[in-house]
Amino acid sequence: MINLEDIRKLKEDVYGHEKRYAGFLRTLQESAFNEESKVSIKAFLNSYLARGFTKVRALKYGYSLKRLALFVSDKPLHKLDKEGVTDLVLKLQSSELKKNTQNDLLLSLKVFYKFTKASDSYPPEVSWIRIKEEANILTKDDLITSEEFKKIYANAFKLKDKILLALLHETGCRIGELLTLTLERVVWDDESECYQLNVYGKTKFRTIPVIENIKLLKEYLDNHEFKQDPKCAFFNSSGLTKPYSYTALKKHLDRVLKRSGIKKHIHPHLFRHTDITEKSGELSDQVMKKLYGWTADSKMLDTYSHLSNKTVVTKLKEFHDHKETKEVRVSKALEQIKKMLLTKQKVIEVGFEEIKKNPEEREQFVKLLLEVSKLSKTEKKEVYKQNGS
Repeated sequence: MINLEDIRKLKEDVYGHEKRYAGFLRTLQESAFNEESKVSIKAFLNSYLARGFTKVRALKYGYSLKRLALFVSDKPLHKLDKEGVTDLVLKLQSSELKKNTQNDLLLSLKVFYKFTKASDSYPPEVSWIRIKEEANILTKDDLITSEEFKKIYANAFKLKDKILLALLHETGCRIGELLTLTLERVVWDDESECYQLNVYGKTKFRTIPVIENIKLLKEYLDNHEFKQDPKCAFFNSSGLTKPYSYTALKKHLDRVLKRSGIKKHIHPHLFRHTDITEKSGELSDQVMKKLYGWTADSKMLDTYSHLSNKTVVTKLKEFHDHKETKEVRVSKALEQIKKMLLTKQKVIEVGFEEIKKNPEEREQFVKLLLEVSKLSKTEKKEVYKQNGS
């Protein structure tokens, strides 16, 4: 039986959210901005956690509110009037922060004010703020090419590094889903004849088949130092049953990338972007959402649709190929009939065969056959000479 509490502990081992949250509270206290702001931010975070939300999300709000407080360091963040909030928004917009970062800060401000004003809806100070989400724009050049992956994989000398890269590349899993995976959740499925990874992510549990790397995965499982312990992390720290931390994984990956000589900025999540793009032109939206752990109403596919215009391109290619093939085919067939000229009967046989293949070109072939049938022996010899026969 899989215990969700065990998975939460694994997440802590991977990301260290408890330590990070404790560290955040220390730095908050030491920050150079209004003391009242510090008290109100702490009160907001305590209330947020008390309502059952995670420290991961609390940390995101905490960092955002701390940043906002620094923009108005001499004033209490929670006591700004509408004019003060307007000034803050203008400061953000004129800063060098990315648009999505600005959006995160503004959303945090709105949620914070809803709490401080004890309101069920956004209070007037912040209700006017409009947040327009912008999808991250990926280009083909951002993704990992097949040649780049081969170079990276060739420079992974340890079996653990090889299977990590192979699974990132094949499954498109979020890195946290792989790092919190345990041995008991890697199962061989007789019916489909492949391994199934039961990963836990943003949309809870989902099952991902491993087809391309069955042999490598079996080798890794057979050689796992704690293969008798089903609760052991699949990607465990050497000598321990707990998982790699995200920091440790990054170090491993960075070493492999350095050896490969690739200069492109490659991070674990880029493997997911690449895999989704490759499959988005082949699989239905419903299958994609199930495979990658998106909700039914998720708009995530929109991020990749411009990259994988595969369906449109394929159809256009088919159109142009058919058009070109038809023209070339007819032309070659006509030339073949002209060149063969061995006997009238042979020419007629070939001609009728071409008519069957290309009924729409019947008129052309019939006309040619009539011309060929009228040729004299002298004319045939002349054609032979022209064609080097």
